Amino acid sequence: MKINSASVLDLKIIEKKHKKRAEVNQQLRTLKSKKFACILDAETTIKKLFKNFLYQELAQTNVQEIESESES
Repeated sequence: MKINSASVLDLKIIEKKHKKRAEVNQQLRTLKSKKFACILDAETTIKKLFKNFLYQELAQTNVQEIESESES
């Protein structure tokens, strides 16, 4: 079985995309547990994160506002 150079290149591109996706998922898990001062800070951080990734697109964000203990 002969593999041409285009197939090898395609496999490398796919591998790179999977590696980036795993990196994005890891960073999103980290962000999920992080607390921000306000909604705008959270949204800005998420947008900055996705500017670094060529093959991923941000489709939707979900920011949950949590009351601080001092406001209770």
